[in-house]
Parts: sequence; structure tokens; C-alpha cells
Amino acid sequence: MKLKFLNTSYCCALIAIVGLSCSPQETQEQTNTVPKKEGFILQRSSQQQRVSLPAELKPYESAMIYPKTSGFVNMIAVDRGSKVNKGDILARLEAPEINAQQAAAAADVSSAQGALTGAEASFQVAKDTYDRITKASATKGAVSESDLLRYRNQMANDSAALVSANYALEAARSQLNASKELTAYLTIRAPFSGTITQRNNHPGDLLSNQGNRENPIFRLENNQTLRLEIAVPERYTQHFAQGDTISFETEAMPGKSFQANISRQSGAIDAGTRTEIIEADVDNADQQLKSGSFAQAHVNFRAREGAFWVPASAILRTMEDQFVIRINDDTAERVPVKRGLKSGDQIEITGDLSAGDQLLMNPSEDIDTGDQITVKIKN
Repeated sequence: MKLKFLNTSYCCALIAIVGLSCSPQETQEQTNTVPKKEGFILQRSSQQQRVSLPAELKPYESAMIYPKTSGFVNMIAVDRGSKVNKGDILARLEAPEINAQQAAAAADVSSAQGALTGAEASFQVAKDTYDRITKASATKGAVSESDLLRYRNQMANDSAALVSANYALEAARSQLNASKELTAYLTIRAPFSGTITQRNNHPGDLLSNQGNRENPIFRLENNQTLRLEIAVPERYTQHFAQGDTISFETEAMPGKSFQANISRQSGAIDAGTRTEIIEADVDNADQQLKSGSFAQAHVNFRAREGAFWVPASAILRTMEDQFVIRINDDTAERVPVKRGLKSGDQIEITGDLSAGDQLLMNPSEDIDTGDQITVKIKN
């Protein structure tokens, strides 16, 4: 009987305790308690975002200079690092056979000129004779028809010889000009102003215009202006335009920033790299920058129309889709979104959203549409 009494007392005590902890008032308060989550107000951002991309500095103009004709190197006037202007002599070659060809061509011109002079004289004599005979033939019986025809034919022959002599002279002159041009190839000149960055030959070397194309005599670069070449990933290509400002720095001068504007775009996506090449012209008159240097370029861009920038933590990714959680009258709603560009901890999104919407800062997967949540707006 005692054991039974203890059990009954224990049960009554338990019931009393449960009753105290589950009073109607406390139950109602617990029901009215809604979880509070940190959130923010969605706003259109006029602030420019920035993406950093690897880039390379290249010369504005670059030429590998090869011999146009074969010959021995007679003289080299420049060396690596030499500054040259367009038309300056870089080197001279020797080719005796080319000089001999020019001398022969000059002799042919002289010969053709002499032949032309003789043809002109012969024609003039034939013409004067024919004119005189023609006048004499006005007197009946003074000149026979056969003589008149013979002098006429002589003048025609001399006229044809004169034309032929003219053609021969022109041909000889053309040959001489070609020889002079070939001789001019023995003098190698700068095609534009710039700096000699490579030299591979010395006096006495035999060069051939059919030789190894991997070893030019010189490499000439115009480094007064450099091209900043940037390979832009496909997803960014619609966010840049000609004239946009680019800032960049190089490893050689850490902490020093340079600026340039986009000068041109390739207008096509490379199938291998899925990038578009854009270029910015960089003024390098002070020669601070070196062609071939790698750089880190920073390009500003704005969000697309209809897009918002939100913290990366605000996007909830599941196996099915990706969402943001919008709170309206303390009620949660999953809103599907599409991700765009990323800049730092901000991500561009598009979806059924409006400026002024309240979004959760750090949503979790257990939050579903219809859940009751109170938002604490982050300032």
C-alpha cells in the first residue's frame, strides 16, 4: 500500500509540474513569438562594380626585320636599345652581283638612249625627204609614183623604228629602276620610329632572304605607346564599351597605378578561350612601362537593367534552384533568381524583385514560403 501511495503522489506531482509549465497564458505567448532574422532593403545601386582581370602590355607597333635580298653584312649602325626614327639606316649589306646588275642596266639605258637618238634622226631625214618629194610631185612628171611610194614607205619604216626605240628605252629604264630598288634593299632602314629590342647579326654574316625566319636581323618596337591587351571572359563582354576607363598596375612597380581608356574591341569570342580581346592605348612617352610586362587590370561596370546587387550570403542555393527570401508582412517567400556577375562579396541577380523589398541576409534551407519571420533590418 505504501508503494502504491508513492506512485500516486509522484504522478500527481508530475501532473502539477506539467500544468504549471503549460499554462494557457504561456502557451499563447509562445505561439505569438516569431523568429527574428537579419535582413536588408533591396535598392537599385548606381555604384559601379569592378572586376580585375589579367592583362599584358604589348608594343603599339612591332616588326621583325629581315633582309629583302641576300648579301654579306657590311655595317650595322644600331644595337639593342637604340632609339631610331622612321627611315634611319639600321644596316648595310654587300652584294657585288647586284651592283653589277645595276651597272649593266645603266649601260643598257645608255645604249637604248643612243638607239633612240639615231632612230629620231633617221625618221626626221625620211620625213623631210618625203615632204620635199611630195611638194615636187605637184609638178606633173617631176616625180614618179614609184619614187613617191618608196619615200613614203621609208618614212613609215623609220617611224616604226622610232616607236620601237622608245619602247626599248622604257624597258631599259624599268630594268634600271628595278636594279636600283634591288640595290636599295642592301640598305636596311627603320619602317617606323621606335626602339631596337633585338639584334642577331654582325658584320661579315651572310644573310639570305630565303633563310631562317625565326632569326631576324632586328626586332623594332614602338614603345612610345603601348597596347594593354585584356582577355575578357564571355559573361563580362556586354558590360564594357569603347572609352571606358581602365586602371592597372604591374609587378615591376607595385603600388603605382596607371590609367587608360578602352580603345578597341575585337568584336568576337575566341572559341578556344571563350574570351574577347579588348585593348587600351597607354601613353608611355616616359618609358616607365616595358612591353611584354604582365599587368592586373581593373575595369568598372554597372549592373544590367533590371538587375540588383546583393551580398552573396543572401542567395539560397538548393538542388532545384537558387532563391532569395523576401519577407512581406512577416511572411517568407522564396523568390527564384538568376546569378550574374560577381564583384567582391556582391553578386548581380535578376528575378521578380522590386526596389524596397525586404530580403534576408543569411537565409537557411529550412525556411520555406509561408513561414512566419520577423526581419531586423541591417543599417
